Amino acid sequence: MSDVNKVEISGRLTKDALMKHTPGGKTVTELHLAVNDEASTIFVQVDCWGDEAGEIVGELEKGRRVVIFGRLKQILTGRGTRNAKKRLIIASDYILLVEDF
Repeated sequence: MSDVNKVEISGRLTKDALMKHTPGGKTVTELHLAVNDEASTIFVQVDCWGDEAGEIVGELEKGRRVVIFGRLKQILTGRGTRNAKKRLIIASDYILLVEDF
């Protein structure tokens, strides 16, 4: 099943969610997630398209624990410049808010 592209990742938000609107009128909410393992911390960008994050954007604040269900997506930044780079991000399908005890 080499065509399966599913990601489940949990961590804490490193900054408050940022909601943007594209020139075409679509809504995207950008999240930045820190994921810790035994040896290091991995920083991941998560894009949430449409109304998925819009309903809970006020709860997506720095330090909040979340679980993201989505898929990997490759994007190109700096297009048309010498600094063009490919990056992997997560395109979110679902966000689960985790309560701290």
